[in-house]
Amino acid sequence: MIFIHVMAGSILFDIDEADLNTCFVENREQFENYNLYAWPIWCCNTNELEQDLQKDKYKCYVISASLGLTGYVFAKALKIKRK
Repeated sequence: MIFIHVMAGSILFDIDEADLNTCFVENREQFENYNLYAWPIWCCNTNELEQDLQKDKYKCYVISASLGLTGYVFAKALKIKRK
């Protein structure tokens, strides 16, 4: 998962499912830059990451919030628990 501009007191607005292919098209440069710092640790390159996530049926969830918590999570499913 990658979060950018995290600030204390952020309020979660929404979590949207995004197309995995679109996520890679829009963020390929970011993935390749983070690959230099061993992220993600299980892949050698961005293409391999994309293929592995597709093969294992992962989805991309985009998170938006009030004070700059933005980012995405790769997961197989999303489950929201209400109190």
